[in-house]
Amino acid sequence: MHREKDKEIKKSARRDRRCYIEQLAEDAQATAERNDMNTVYQITKILQDETGPNQDLPSKKSTRRHNINRGKSKTGEVESNSRKL
Repeated sequence: MHREKDKEIKKSARRDRRCYIEQLAEDAQATAERNDMNTVYQITKILQDETGPNQDLPSKKSTRRHNINRGKSKTGEVESNSRKL
């Protein structure tokens, strides 16, 4: 019983937050069309605070194996990034 109500409340909160962010985005677009850049800037700052900092989204292909093996040759020795002239 409590678990169901908890899920319902969380779902409702996510839906409300999504609607709020969409409304702010629509307001920003409308003010940009009116060329009111001060309001666009304010709305953009609010949206940035609401959604968090820009983060790289993970790609569909995992690059974890590549990152672990980076810098090592096939013999297991660490390779240098400096070029030999």
